[in-house]
Amino acid sequence: MRSRTAECIYASDDLHETKSAGTAYIAKVKISPELIHWAEMIFAMEEKQTTFMKKKFPDETKGKIMITLDIPDCYCFMEPELVELIKSKVSTCI
Repeated sequence: MRSRTAECIYASDDLHETKSAGTAYIAKVKISPELIHWAEMIFAMEEKQTTFMKKKFPDETKGKIMITLDIPDCYCFMEPELVELIKSKVSTCI
């Protein structure tokens, strides 16, 4: 729910268009070549997600800006602590 939380946080931001997807097999929306191609910048919550995308989609991720936020998977959707953590980490990158 970290990526979905991030998408909701920035959904009303006029400067950026956001979409979220997961790398886990249980993700409602899974990362795809089309989503990677669409993105100018990709934020991953953990290094293993960045590694997964680069390995599974080497052509699509080549040359993409990929940033790992290092946010562990221990939060619920829109949990206030998660919201603040995402805002803090993303603000240092953009």
